[in-house]
Amino acid sequence: RLVNEEGDRVIVEYANLEISRVILERGRRKWEFYWRGVKISAPVIDDQFYDRFFAHEITIAPGDGLRAALRITQRQDPDSGIFMNRKYEVIEVLEHIPRMRQASF
Repeated sequence: RLVNEEGDRVIVEYANLEISRVILERGRRKWEFYWRGVKISAPVIDDQFYDRFFAHEITIAPGDGLRAALRITQRQDPDSGIFMNRKYEVIEVLEHIPRMRQASF
C-alpha cells in the first residue's frame, strides 16, 4: 500500500459485483456495478473475459454478478488523512455468477 506523490494509493480487492449496466465491447468505457450496496462505475480490462464473452462461453443477463479483482485508487484527504475511493477498474474476472432463478410454484 504505497502512497504516491499525489497522495494516491492503489489496492486490489477481491469483490462480488452485481452488474447494473454492461458495455458489450472492449475498452475503457465503464460498466456499472453494485458493490457492498454502493453503485460504482468501472471498466472491465480483462481481455480473457472478453474472449470468453465473444465466444459465447459467458452469457450476461441483468442481475448477474462477477467475482472479480477490483483495483481501487484511493486519494488521501489532506485534512483528515482518510483515504477515499476515487477510481475503480475490474482487472480480472474470476467467475461469472448467473442470477439465481426463482423457483416456480
